[in-house]
Amino acid sequence: ALQHEQRQTMQSMISMGIRMEHLAVNKTLRSTAVMTSNETLVAAERWDNFSSPSSQPIEDLQAAIDLIRANTGKSKGAIKIAMHQFVFRTITQHPNVLSRVQFNTTNTGAILNKKILADVLDINPDDIHVSVAKFTDSKQGATDTFKAFLGSDVILGFVEDGGLDDQALGHEFVFDGLGGEEPFLVRKWREEGKGAIGIDFVGVACAVDYKATNAADAGFLFKAVVDTTDTERYGTMLD
Repeated sequence: ALQHEQRQTMQSMISMGIRMEHLAVNKTLRSTAVMTSNETLVAAERWDNFSSPSSQPIEDLQAAIDLIRANTGKSKGAIKIAMHQFVFRTITQHPNVLSRVQFNTTNTGAILNKKILADVLDINPDDIHVSVAKFTDSKQGATDTFKAFLGSDVILGFVEDGGLDDQALGHEFVFDGLGGEEPFLVRKWREEGKGAIGIDFVGVACAVDYKATNAADAGFLFKAVVDTTDTERYGTMLD
């Protein structure tokens, strides 16, 4: 059995591996080269430009959802939307959005939450993912500078679990029989003849790959939906 110190080391290594995977996946899905169905918003269209008639977050999201369903031929099934907390908060404060829900049947007045937004978009509330995850690539010893994984972008993707007519945005490919949310193989072995009495080694192997297999039809990427230069509102977290 692994000793306590070994388990801590392995957990740290596994956690680092998971974070690196998430960073790679997010960078992939934020790339217009991968997500070929995309739109970069100009200043007048940005969702935090409350006074502009061209700022229409609900219409933008509805159009992207309709496009995904038309391209995949799937009128049913989950379409997931991922955005940063700052972006979600901007949507909930947008006057045009609030005007659509101020007389909603739940009598909440001009208030917007994930459930109401999901009802407007005709998706499941659990399929709206609001993230505050961040990362830093600062060198050791330097002052950490953090950036949000999703930044000022919004990602939409159709999700399926396989089948003959699979139209999902992408899949996780796991090899050698490994699976689960943390597909890591932890091995322990002993090598005699090293050190005074031999040395125990512990190794971690990852056998997983993530592929955007149907990005052109099953995904949509909005770039720069808010003004990232507004550091008073967003700090320096968004890019």
